[in-house]
Amino acid sequence: SYQAASEQLKAGKIAEAKPLIAALPEGVYDTLGALELAKAQLDDDKRDDAIATLRATRPQDPALAGVVRDRLASLLIDAGKGKDALALLAPADADARVLQLRGDAHSALGQQAEEREAYAKALVLLEVGDPARNLVELKLAEVGGAPGETPNTHEAKG
Repeated sequence: SYQAASEQLKAGKIAEAKPLIAALPEGVYDTLGALELAKAQLDDDKRDDAIATLRATRPQDPALAGVVRDRLASLLIDAGKGKDALALLAPADADARVLQLRGDAHSALGQQAEEREAYAKALVLLEVGDPARNLVELKLAEVGGAPGETPNTHEAKG
Protein backbone atom coordinates (compact mmCIF):
# COMPACT_ATOMS: atom_id res chain seq x y z
CA SER A 1 0.00 0.00 0.00
CA TYR A 2 1.00 3.62 -0.38
CA GLN A 3 1.05 4.07 3.39
CA ALA A 4 3.36 1.09 3.86
CA ALA A 5 5.73 2.40 1.20
CA SER A 6 5.67 5.86 2.73
CA GLU A 7 6.49 4.45 6.17
CA GLN A 8 9.42 2.48 4.72
CA LEU A 9 10.76 5.65 3.10
CA LYS A 10 10.39 7.65 6.32
CA ALA A 11 12.41 4.91 8.05
CA GLY A 12 15.12 5.26 5.40
CA LYS A 13 14.41 1.84 3.88
CA ILE A 14 14.53 2.75 0.20
CA ALA A 15 15.16 -0.79 -1.05
CA GLU A 16 12.14 -2.09 0.86
CA ALA A 17 9.91 0.74 -0.38
CA LYS A 18 10.73 0.39 -4.11
CA PRO A 19 8.76 -2.83 -4.75
CA LEU A 20 5.82 -1.49 -2.73
CA ILE A 21 5.71 1.64 -4.89
CA ALA A 22 6.12 -0.38 -8.08
CA ALA A 23 3.11 -2.47 -7.06
CA LEU A 24 0.81 0.53 -6.61
CA PRO A 25 -1.96 0.80 -9.22
CA GLU A 26 -1.63 3.64 -11.74
CA GLY A 27 -3.07 6.86 -10.44
CA VAL A 28 -2.41 9.47 -7.81
CA TYR A 29 -0.82 7.13 -5.27
CA ASP A 30 1.80 5.64 -7.58
CA THR A 31 2.83 9.16 -8.59
CA LEU A 32 2.98 10.34 -4.98
CA GLY A 33 4.97 7.23 -4.13
CA ALA A 34 7.43 7.92 -6.94
CA LEU A 35 7.82 11.54 -5.78
CA GLU A 36 8.51 10.37 -2.22
CA LEU A 37 10.94 7.71 -3.47
CA ALA A 38 12.83 10.29 -5.56
CA LYS A 39 13.06 12.62 -2.54
CA ALA A 40 14.40 9.78 -0.37
CA GLN A 41 16.93 8.88 -3.07
CA LEU A 42 18.06 12.49 -3.29
CA ASP A 43 18.33 12.72 0.50
CA ASP A 44 20.51 9.59 0.29
CA ASP A 45 22.82 11.35 -2.24
CA LYS A 46 21.53 9.22 -5.11
CA ARG A 47 20.56 11.98 -7.54
CA ASP A 48 20.87 9.76 -10.61
CA ASP A 49 18.51 7.21 -9.03
CA ALA A 50 16.04 10.01 -8.31
CA ILE A 51 16.27 11.15 -11.94
CA ALA A 52 15.62 7.58 -13.13
CA THR A 53 12.63 7.27 -10.77
CA LEU A 54 11.06 10.50 -12.02
CA ARG A 55 11.77 9.68 -15.68
CA ALA A 56 9.91 6.37 -15.24
CA THR A 57 6.90 8.04 -13.61
CA ARG A 58 3.82 8.45 -15.81
CA PRO A 59 1.41 10.66 -13.87
CA GLN A 60 -2.25 10.57 -14.88
CA ASP A 61 -3.15 13.74 -12.96
CA PRO A 62 -2.10 16.94 -14.84
CA ALA A 63 -1.22 18.80 -11.63
CA LEU A 64 1.03 15.97 -10.47
CA ALA A 65 2.52 15.70 -13.96
CA GLY A 66 3.67 19.32 -13.58
CA VAL A 67 5.22 18.61 -10.19
CA VAL A 68 7.08 15.56 -11.55
CA ARG A 69 8.26 17.56 -14.60
CA ASP A 70 9.49 20.48 -12.48
CA ARG A 71 11.32 18.26 -9.98
CA LEU A 72 12.90 16.25 -12.77
CA ALA A 73 13.99 19.44 -14.54
CA SER A 74 15.58 20.73 -11.32
CA LEU A 75 17.50 17.48 -10.86
CA LEU A 76 18.64 17.49 -14.49
CA ILE A 77 19.91 21.07 -14.13
CA ASP A 78 21.71 20.09 -10.93
CA ALA A 79 23.28 17.16 -12.79
CA GLY A 80 24.60 19.51 -15.49
CA LYS A 81 22.03 18.33 -18.04
CA GLY A 82 20.58 21.71 -18.97
CA LYS A 83 19.72 20.62 -22.52
CA ASP A 84 17.70 17.67 -21.20
CA ALA A 85 15.89 20.01 -18.81
CA LEU A 86 15.06 22.46 -21.61
CA ALA A 87 13.73 19.63 -23.78
CA LEU A 88 11.56 18.44 -20.88
CA LEU A 89 10.24 21.96 -20.26
CA ALA A 90 9.75 22.91 -23.94
CA PRO A 91 6.13 21.70 -24.29
CA ALA A 92 5.13 23.05 -20.86
CA ASP A 93 2.89 26.07 -20.46
CA ALA A 94 5.07 29.04 -19.61
CA ASP A 95 4.07 29.70 -16.01
CA ALA A 96 6.48 31.45 -13.64
CA ARG A 97 7.93 28.19 -12.26
CA VAL A 98 8.61 26.77 -15.73
CA LEU A 99 10.18 30.05 -16.84
CA GLN A 100 12.41 30.11 -13.75
CA LEU A 101 13.52 26.54 -14.45
CA ARG A 102 14.21 27.45 -18.09
CA GLY A 103 16.34 30.33 -16.84
CA ASP A 104 18.20 27.95 -14.53
CA ALA A 105 18.79 25.53 -17.42
CA HIS A 106 20.11 28.34 -19.64
CA SER A 107 22.35 29.40 -16.74
CA ALA A 108 23.78 25.88 -16.50
CA LEU A 109 24.49 26.05 -20.24
CA GLY A 110 26.11 29.50 -20.02
CA GLN A 111 23.40 31.09 -22.19
CA GLN A 112 23.06 34.47 -20.45
CA ALA A 113 20.74 36.20 -22.93
CA GLU A 114 18.24 33.33 -22.83
CA GLU A 115 18.64 33.07 -19.05
CA ARG A 116 17.93 36.79 -18.60
CA GLU A 117 14.89 36.59 -20.90
CA ALA A 118 13.40 33.62 -19.05
CA TYR A 119 13.86 35.26 -15.63
CA ALA A 120 12.41 38.55 -16.89
CA LYS A 121 9.33 36.74 -18.24
CA ALA A 122 8.96 34.81 -14.97
CA LEU A 123 9.14 38.05 -12.99
CA VAL A 124 6.26 39.54 -14.98
CA LEU A 125 4.06 36.62 -13.89
CA LEU A 126 4.97 36.75 -10.18
CA GLU A 127 2.95 38.90 -7.81
CA VAL A 128 4.71 41.40 -5.56
CA GLY A 129 5.05 39.66 -2.22
CA ASP A 130 5.36 36.18 -3.74
CA PRO A 131 8.39 34.55 -2.07
CA ALA A 132 9.57 33.22 -5.44
CA ARG A 133 9.72 36.78 -6.78
CA ASN A 134 12.72 37.74 -4.63
CA LEU A 135 14.67 34.72 -5.84
CA VAL A 136 13.88 35.45 -9.49
CA GLU A 137 14.84 39.13 -8.99
CA LEU A 138 18.22 38.03 -7.58
CA LYS A 139 18.81 35.61 -10.45
CA LEU A 140 17.85 38.30 -12.97
CA ALA A 141 20.18 40.83 -11.35
CA GLU A 142 23.04 38.30 -11.48
CA VAL A 143 22.79 38.20 -15.27
CA GLY A 144 22.52 41.96 -15.68
CA GLY A 145 18.76 42.29 -15.91
CA ALA A 146 16.64 44.60 -13.83
CA PRO A 147 13.15 44.15 -12.38
CA GLY A 148 10.65 45.99 -14.51
CA GLU A 149 12.50 45.40 -17.78
CA THR A 150 10.43 43.83 -20.47
CA PRO A 151 12.19 40.71 -21.75
CA ASN A 152 13.53 42.47 -24.86
CA THR A 153 14.53 45.81 -23.27
CA HIS A 154 18.07 44.71 -22.48
CA GLU A 155 18.91 43.86 -26.10
CA ALA A 156 17.51 47.22 -27.26
CA LYS A 157 19.86 49.06 -24.88
CA GLY A 158 22.94 47.00 -25.77
